[in-house]
Amino acid sequence: MFEGEAGFSMTPPQAKTWSQRGRTSVVRVRGRSRRRISIAALTCYKPGHRSRLIYRPRRDDGQRDGRKSFSWRDYRDLLTAAHQQLGGPIVLVWDNLNVHKAADLREWAEARDWLTIYYLPPYAPDLNPVEGIWSLLTRLALQRSLLHSRTPRPAHPTRTAAHPVPQPPHRRLPRRDRPAHQTRLTRRDITSSTSVSAAGAARVRMLGMSGRALSFGVVAEAYERFRPGYPVELFDMVMAYAGRPVRTALEIGAGTGKATRLFAQRGVMVTATDPDGAMLAELRKHVPTSVRTVQAGFEDLRPGERYGLVYAAAALHWTNPEGRWSRVAALLEPGGVFASCGGPLQLADPAVEEAVRAARAPFLESDEIPSPDGTPPDHEMQWPGTELQQSEWFTGVQQSMIERRVTMSARDYVGHLSTISAYLVLPTAEREQVFSQIMQVLPDRVEMAADITVHLARRRYGD
Repeated sequence: MFEGEAGFSMTPPQAKTWSQRGRTSVVRVRGRSRRRISIAALTCYKPGHRSRLIYRPRRDDGQRDGRKSFSWRDYRDLLTAAHQQLGGPIVLVWDNLNVHKAADLREWAEARDWLTIYYLPPYAPDLNPVEGIWSLLTRLALQRSLLHSRTPRPAHPTRTAAHPVPQPPHRRLPRRDRPAHQTRLTRRDITSSTSVSAAGAARVRMLGMSGRALSFGVVAEAYERFRPGYPVELFDMVMAYAGRPVRTALEIGAGTGKATRLFAQRGVMVTATDPDGAMLAELRKHVPTSVRTVQAGFEDLRPGERYGLVYAAAALHWTNPEGRWSRVAALLEPGGVFASCGGPLQLADPAVEEAVRAARAPFLESDEIPSPDGTPPDHEMQWPGTELQQSEWFTGVQQSMIERRVTMSARDYVGHLSTISAYLVLPTAEREQVFSQIMQVLPDRVEMAADITVHLARRRYGD
């Protein structure tokens, strides 16, 4: 796997030209802009398999305190998502950019046994196939598309090329820009799909903040619009269980802040964490200014400050099961409370549910996430309560249910589906087809069973 970056300025180029004497030639352009688009890409090769191009865009709006290029966390998230999509160990080759050698990134990489990194010699773009791609894109389609885009899209977690990268016919790269012979890219090679096999999906569910977990930032605004919030009954239930005032809380996988605002608006000082910058950007629009945000996956949080409450709302299943509860315990005060809540939105009408299932079947067998530990649906105690009961760190495990019904339009229901990871990882064409098929079988309005399962546990007092 080779990695490379490129940046594109939104300021149109300037040039000189001729005009008639006494008549100034005027060329209208979009005007100066401090915006900049950066893209980091990975070209991936495996014998006997089609090569892939996995890429991640980042937008800089020109703010004085904003970072113009990728941080080490951006590269961490890109490599994590690539690992989940490819489903195997990675040998990474990249240049000597200072952020590639950042101490935090090196420390993170050394802890991943699936990642091996090699550095290119200085000033050797001809050894990196990605540089040949940038040479084409900078001069051709991508540059034109960026200059004419009125609203560049914000940085998304990770994308894979769903169509071949544009290449001019019968045009050769300058010799200095050509990739090495043994890794030459062709129009046929540089294409990929975001589809996930059943085995791959199983690996995704078990390997922590996965490619699916990192897919939500693509639809952060839709997530905020179509996902229901949480009722005040949830807050009351957690506080009653705590039995004492809760002043500080840490949220795992905060998303756009659906649960964050429930606690923050009632006086709890919340630290909201999420590995996706786009989700946190949306969160900040809707929560009190007292909320502190940290862009990090649960596994990357370092013990230090302890909280009276640690909670996860529809996010805990994305975390790595290995060492999960010891990490949670390290973040909690002795006697502190852990809370997990969530549950699928299900169509209340069985006939409509069956029609939607039949429309979805050619593309997706199921859009639900099975129990991470395999607990049967009819078991009295569901996950994560089953794991909490076995953990040496927690006691007083409780499971409760908050019943609720939600009515929405057919279009809003499909909007909700567009925020579910099972659909997000489908290729674009298939995703559009399945949504179209589902719309055709829906009534104008649908009733949803949106029950919330709540698990509560208390950290033992002994360290």
